Amino acid sequence: SESKLHRFDPAVNQWCSYAYAGAGYSYYLLADGDVFWSLNWFSEHIVRFDPGAMSIKRWSMSEPVVEPYAMAMDQDGLLWWSDRSNRLYSLDPASDTQRVYVLPQGTGSIVQRVETSAGLVWYAESVSGTLGALDPVVAAGITTTLAASAGPAAESCVTITPEPDVLVSKASGELAWSDMPVTTIHDADGWL
Repeated sequence: SESKLHRFDPAVNQWCSYAYAGAGYSYYLLADGDVFWSLNWFSEHIVRFDPGAMSIKRWSMSEPVVEPYAMAMDQDGLLWWSDRSNRLYSLDPASDTQRVYVLPQGTGSIVQRVETSAGLVWYAESVSGTLGALDPVVAAGITTTLAASAGPAAESCVTITPEPDVLVSKASGELAWSDMPVTTIHDADGWL
């Protein structure tokens, strides 16, 4: 399926859409400088989108991933993420290698936050309330090489004509708009 990422530049009123295949079905979008990462939980792909080069790179995950969640980049350029199977994953995009770490018993099953700092990978699990840190230098993980593919992304931009400025003024404790009709959008009880 074709996925799109959108950008609006208010300085020039330009709306751009970037189409790239296979990046949909992602709960998270991670910005790393000018590059964007997403995890497609439906087709089980890791997607890197570089709008400057108008390119994408896609990696097929080595094993079924149960709804990938949080993502973070570390100081060495590794992408880290979690899923609902009590695991942390890393991808080295330079070597196309993935590493899988099974978290300790009692951690819980839904790691929804991943951060990296000082060589550690910090994670927070929402069901049991667990907070932990993984040291990838010490922890045992399973390393595999992932199949990767690369391709172009398509850009489509339009200029949006802004509406004329509207003056807002406060008079007698009520907010009023000039030159515009105001329609009540709630009933007598205050519900929309």
